[in-house]
Amino acid sequence: MVWTGGNVEYSEMQEAAPYWFNGVVALAYQLDNVRLKSQALNFLDYMIAHQDATTGWFGPVAFNLTDVVPGTPLLLWPRYMTMLGLVQYAEADSTQTDRIVTLLHNFLPVVQDLANAGSLNASTQYYGFQFSYQWVRWEELVYTLEWLYDNYPRGSFSADEHLAGLGPSRGTELCAIVEEMFSLSTNYQVFGEPSWADLVEQLAYNALPASNTPDFWQHQYLQQTNQIWAKDHLDGFPWQFQDTDDSYSNVFGLESNYPCCTVNHPQGYPKFWANSFVQGASGALVHAYLGPTSFSGTVGSANTVKVAVDTLYPFGSTLSYTISSTKAFSFSIRIPTWAQNLTSSITINGGKAQSVSANLTTALHTINLAKGNNKIELNLDMRIRIESRSNGSALQSGKSPPALGFVVNELEAEFHNVPAQDLTTTTNTTDITYTYTSPWNIAIDPSTLVVYDNSSMVTSLPYYVWDVAAQPIYMTATACEIKWDLYAGDPDWPPASPNNCTGTPFNVTLRPYGGTRLRLAELPTMSL
Repeated sequence: MVWTGGNVEYSEMQEAAPYWFNGVVALAYQLDNVRLKSQALNFLDYMIAHQDATTGWFGPVAFNLTDVVPGTPLLLWPRYMTMLGLVQYAEADSTQTDRIVTLLHNFLPVVQDLANAGSLNASTQYYGFQFSYQWVRWEELVYTLEWLYDNYPRGSFSADEHLAGLGPSRGTELCAIVEEMFSLSTNYQVFGEPSWADLVEQLAYNALPASNTPDFWQHQYLQQTNQIWAKDHLDGFPWQFQDTDDSYSNVFGLESNYPCCTVNHPQGYPKFWANSFVQGASGALVHAYLGPTSFSGTVGSANTVKVAVDTLYPFGSTLSYTISSTKAFSFSIRIPTWAQNLTSSITINGGKAQSVSANLTTALHTINLAKGNNKIELNLDMRIRIESRSNGSALQSGKSPPALGFVVNELEAEFHNVPAQDLTTTTNTTDITYTYTSPWNIAIDPSTLVVYDNSSMVTSLPYYVWDVAAQPIYMTATACEIKWDLYAGDPDWPPASPNNCTGTPFNVTLRPYGGTRLRLAELPTMSL
């Protein structure tokens, strides 16, 4: 790769290695994986060793691989993402902080000079869209600057491609999902608005896994809420009119459509877990994102705290905390908006169960714990939610936070997307298409929804937890086929509800969105 002295790069924006570094640091240290930590360190060492001693520039110089244009401007944007990785590195390994801070201090005068000269955007008309990125995506630079000078993280919403309204057949880019998770996490830490934390969990437990195969070897470039097939849309596709993404965009593959999601999407879960515990404004340790995670560190003044969370969440409603500390401290748990009711309860050290009492502003339930060992058990009341959507259709959220969708029966076809001579016996470079084999044009009767929760009968989840039907919760409902046409090769807007049946009613199963490849998650309704 060009960032370590090579000459291979898929993009003139030099983004492959920065995307990779931005995700691998958190992953390496969360797993304490020697190989990944070594890769991250080698990358860091190379950047520092090859920083220009005179100007402070680091990384490759040319904006393309041939550098045939004299006076080619410097491309700043990929450095922004590399700097996000550097921030995480300094936080994960304090022995590297001084080296990282020195690299950044030496580099920032270059940024200031280019900004003062007006060359960040002026060159765009001559050299292409690569340079507009460093103008419109400056928030990634600001995040690092605030960490460097104020130790105060900040961020803004980040997304790619075109905004396209609420149509459930329009695609969402995988890069946008993981970048939105990180942006919302940053905003939540700055402002404390609990609805943003709810959204982060919703993305982590629905959109992100649904964009990948259960083993995470293949992913989609674009994911659709109502997705009845994942194929090469040679007969048309809803996003064809914006001339951005092609017919292959929702096929599952190691590098389907544009390569950016291949190197960018791995940041999603490592950063999600890295932000799952935060410090509150009052100094309390806050469990912000619920799930099977742990914390080990210092809270307040020399208070060594360890927290382990045993739970099937988001597929179970009970979270068991085992906590040890060398001093008394305050511990807060974010209670999701959908669980803030009198039937959610909490038990401390085997005492009497009490109703959860979340702060109306912060959604935090705070407990003052004595030093030593403590146990907490949180039971959340998970109820069916029916969210009204466009055209009177309904998004069946059910056991929250997993959204549930009608699972369309599928035919899977796998094929290699590299020349035969490049294949090995263990190759995972395959593409996968999915085609529906059961009726998709249905409406459901919401009054017939029944929840099946088997989480109390299992103690662990399958290794491939995002496989179809691997989760211990699902719903059933009565449905029927209705008149519902295709538009540009995919389901049109859901017909306005209520709808008339065109055939005999039958039972359908709705399963967690993240465990589906083909599904309808925005469903029109009917009444029997």
